[in-house]
Amino acid sequence: MTYAPTVVSDWISVEPLDETDMARKPALPPEDGEDTELTAELQLAFGRNVRAARIKLNFTQTDLAERSGIRQHRISQIELGQANVTLGILARLAKALGDEVSDMLRKATSSTE
Repeated sequence: MTYAPTVVSDWISVEPLDETDMARKPALPPEDGEDTELTAELQLAFGRNVRAARIKLNFTQTDLAERSGIRQHRISQIELGQANVTLGILARLAKALGDEVSDMLRKATSSTE
């Protein structure tokens, strides 16, 4: 587990980082042969699917954040296609939206074809 120091007035508290905190690390440079344009398209399509599913369920981003354990700001970034999503976050979003991971990926893939 990774820990991050938090400075509060004159004392420091060390708290464990969760998966969403870990996602704040700077993005790695593209690997050889990686199609960054395709990655961006998939991020946008996946984000649109998350937003559509959330709205269909009449959830606010805050509702989805509470159900998935992912911060509201991160959900906003995902919906805007501005965030890479780990498999763990993908699974948590799918569960919170009552969808299967494979269906969410299929939808994202098919909307970019």
